[in-house]
Amino acid sequence: MKRKSFASIESKKHISVNKEKFNFSSFFHKPINDKKIILNIIKSFKQIIRNSNDGTGEWSWLQKKKQNNYIKSLINLNISEITYYLTNMFKTEATYGFTSPSFSDCIKKPKLFKSDILCNLDTCFEFTDLKNLDQLGTKHGNPYGLCVKNRTVLPDTPRHYYFSYNISRLLKEKKSKPFIVEIGGGYGGLCLQNWEQFKGNCTIVNIDLFPTLITAAYYLKKNKIPLNVVTTENPTIKNRSVNLISANDFKIILKKIKKCDLIFNSRSLCEMDRKTVSSYFDFINSCNVDYFYHENSNFLLFPNSKRHIELMSDDFPINSKKFKLQTKYISPFTGGMGRYREYIYKKI
Repeated sequence: MKRKSFASIESKKHISVNKEKFNFSSFFHKPINDKKIILNIIKSFKQIIRNSNDGTGEWSWLQKKKQNNYIKSLINLNISEITYYLTNMFKTEATYGFTSPSFSDCIKKPKLFKSDILCNLDTCFEFTDLKNLDQLGTKHGNPYGLCVKNRTVLPDTPRHYYFSYNISRLLKEKKSKPFIVEIGGGYGGLCLQNWEQFKGNCTIVNIDLFPTLITAAYYLKKNKIPLNVVTTENPTIKNRSVNLISANDFKIILKKIKKCDLIFNSRSLCEMDRKTVSSYFDFINSCNVDYFYHENSNFLLFPNSKRHIELMSDDFPINSKKFKLQTKYISPFTGGMGRYREYIYKKI
């Protein structure tokens, strides 16, 4: 029998949606700040600046249709435009597609997404050790979301904190300096939460598309996280740093990662084409890793769409002789109309 529906967390109106203060302002910073930081970032990435889009599946469409001007500014090395996009990263196309929801979508239905943020915070409070909202606020990149003192809680941050909390519990019996690989780390939200969760006593590798890595580099730099850009010319992975690797180079560089403690992905493997997914699973299945933890879609919501290319997470080519599925459950967070599932695999 073919499944025609999926279980999900209901979308509901939060009781405090009209009581809390939110920032959904369309104010943009002028591109005069942080040029020195951005020049250093561009210099670090000079070897891997691409002349074409590097996404596949849904990500190819997003780069061509929603991130095109930002990518052009990178290719043309237009520092003024790059500075504008990054200092306002959460409200520009620099983060379109990997914030949930993106700002331009959020302001179309602000009351709905305000309620979602509050519901996701309640979820985070219930399922983690979170004590106060101050832990989740940011002031970098012109953020939008829930106002907390002089900071803003982004829509994704409760989910990132939750993942980081779960990762710390999985690795609690491991050495005190875990090695974590994230596939598709987006703007660096989870990298930041993992860094804070382990108090900097960790090594993180973030593999992503080149334009996305630039945004992550900026956001993590602003949060004073040590960075290392890994290339074929500079293949060294530094301990106690966030190491950034371009998806175009990962086949070459990841051969050097023979062992790590955990590999993570959220909401992007299911949107890549089959060839790209197979390449990542070649790495996952060959690496000596204790846990593979991911959250992805397991229902084809748009079967006739040429844009929404999705591979169901039950069909991911995980090596069942190497990994045992420990848990599979509905994601407790909003997004994707509730069709995301969390999977935790443990090495046999």
